[in-house]
Amino acid sequence: MPSAPSPGAPLRFQGHIPFWGVEQDKDEWGLTPQEQETYVEQFRRVLESKHAWAKDQDFYLLRRFLRARSYDLEKATAMWMNNVAFKKEFNVDTILEDFVFEEREPFLEAYPQGYHKCDKLGRPVYIQLLGKVNVEAMKKVTTEDRMIKFHIQEYERCRKVILPVCSKLAGRNIDQTFGIMDVKGVGLSHFTGEVKRLLGLITKYDQDNYPEMLGHICVINAPWVFRMIWAVVRCYLDPRTQSKIEILDSNYLPALLKWVDKESLPEWLGGSSHGTLIEDIGPWSNGRLMATLGLKVEDHASSKVSFCRKFAASVGSWKSWNVRHAPFVAFLSYIYHAASVYFSNAHEFVMCALSTFCFTNRACHGPMAAKGSSAQ
Repeated sequence: MPSAPSPGAPLRFQGHIPFWGVEQDKDEWGLTPQEQETYVEQFRRVLESKHAWAKDQDFYLLRRFLRARSYDLEKATAMWMNNVAFKKEFNVDTILEDFVFEEREPFLEAYPQGYHKCDKLGRPVYIQLLGKVNVEAMKKVTTEDRMIKFHIQEYERCRKVILPVCSKLAGRNIDQTFGIMDVKGVGLSHFTGEVKRLLGLITKYDQDNYPEMLGHICVINAPWVFRMIWAVVRCYLDPRTQSKIEILDSNYLPALLKWVDKESLPEWLGGSSHGTLIEDIGPWSNGRLMATLGLKVEDHASSKVSFCRKFAASVGSWKSWNVRHAPFVAFLSYIYHAASVYFSNAHEFVMCALSTFCFTNRACHGPMAAKGSSAQ
């Protein structure tokens, strides 16, 4: 497990700490709440000296960046300053108001994904149906640039709207999501250098600018080759990362119900909750509830539905690669995100996964592949 040295003399954070005092135990780095607060205040002072901290940037935001770099102040500062540049480049601070994704519904029909209620820990549940991706339809309704902007906008909506609502309901800080990725029907193909490059581009956006936001992910309906790859590459991950990724076959429901109540799981995944991903069902979409909670968050129609966080840039140059790469690229991209924010050498992990896939993919075109797919 990761660890961090003691930060020294205790300091009080000179900023906003919602729900402080609720967390009593040491974190996964072995730090007490007081030690965490000291680290975050040290970090805040460094950023303030660089004119890079604002009062609306609370304790938990700073802590996520610190944790992404195992409480190394120098590395966390470099990461934060790069994020400042990123926000300027994409006008992130106003992207919820300024960017309108008019093609939302046809895009979601081509790529079903979005938020649906919360898990048992109060985290928003983010679902992707990769087996139903229609890449050609996506190409017709939007562009790579607009997908990237929507990708960023959805992260901002999660951070500024969805997570605060979940935190208010839970009475404690909620700053992570729970993911469900359905890979039923996903095809496999060899990975080219171009696909790897595009995969690296989008995952870099995520790991550098939205660290520590994935709490757990269940990959369901995973065919035999997915499970085989996972069995090989998991040895490259630390125990903390391994515990956050579950690869499940078609008998996934018992495992999902350990995390999500049946009433919060969509009917089409074996639960009893009505509604589609397009509807973006959750407390964050209930205006009356938000008013009761005292939250004043504008209803940004353009950000009503989540964009597949891992796919925006992977579809990049449409004509330069086979569209059959897309679903599995998205799968590995999501897994890469899960590992990269915890694993010090995430690139090595992904390259191992890709190499293993390329080796085993030959079997996908033979009798074993047919037998494996027919079992799903």
